Amino acid sequence: MFYPLLAQKSGQWRRSGCDCEHWHPDSDVTDSALVQVILAYRLLLPRAGIPHSTREPAHLRDRLIHLGVTKMSAAVGGHVSDGGPPSVKISDGRSVSEIREILYQNGLQRVFKDWDILV
Repeated sequence: MFYPLLAQKSGQWRRSGCDCEHWHPDSDVTDSALVQVILAYRLLLPRAGIPHSTREPAHLRDRLIHLGVTKMSAAVGGHVSDGGPPSVKISDGRSVSEIREILYQNGLQRVFKDWDILV
């Protein structure tokens, strides 16, 4: 439910078997609606991970950091298959080091990897 809202906001729709070029959302998701969805997820599912991609602009991503977003991507260029155009439009082109600095300035700690088994 969360991902389709993000997909509608960016105008992209990626799902296997979907005729993506002819699908258009009934309505766009506004920034305030996206914030409401994030807050609802955080309140109703406090342990759920909430990722946030580079499809959203930098000024919005900077403000969503304190609302419960648990994973932020950095400029990766979008997925390209068969030499075609990227599958997603990147709106926030900041590098990993720039995102790390933004997190640090907001008093947050970055974690690049958290899946190793502790011995």
